[in-house]
Amino acid sequence: MINFSLTIRLEKKTFSFYFFLFLLLSFIFNFLEHTLKEYATPSTEESHAIIVYPTVEGNNFEIKPALIYLVQQNQFFGSPTEYSSLHVSNFLRLSGTLKANQEAVRLHLFPFSLGDGASAWFHSLEVGSITSWDQMRQAFLTRFFPHSKIVQLRN
Repeated sequence: MINFSLTIRLEKKTFSFYFFLFLLLSFIFNFLEHTLKEYATPSTEESHAIIVYPTVEGNNFEIKPALIYLVQQNQFFGSPTEYSSLHVSNFLRLSGTLKANQEAVRLHLFPFSLGDGASAWFHSLEVGSITSWDQMRQAFLTRFFPHSKIVQLRN
């Protein structure tokens, strides 16, 4: 008889614990803005949020696919044998062919000029951390300017 009543008490405590846990979890999930599936799904907007693009006056801002193709043919991959300053120089030459707001053109096009490790570096930047071309160029050169070149310039 004692064993039977003890079992009932344990079952009641276990039941009340699970019931409390269920209530707590349902309360938490009711106040979440997104489902777990939404958190697990990659966002397509995050990579664009790294750069805060300047406003462009007028409604005539367009980058032709041919220019994007040219920029992608001259990608910088981040290997130690590549020269980041030469990449920036070539990029400026290509982006300068558009007669539009150069700040906006450069900020929109520059991510297309990066591949592999350099692209991974770009996507690791903090959201909203780039607001101008000068910031982008400085961050890029700071990260990818070869150390051997720095030593060579100091001597």
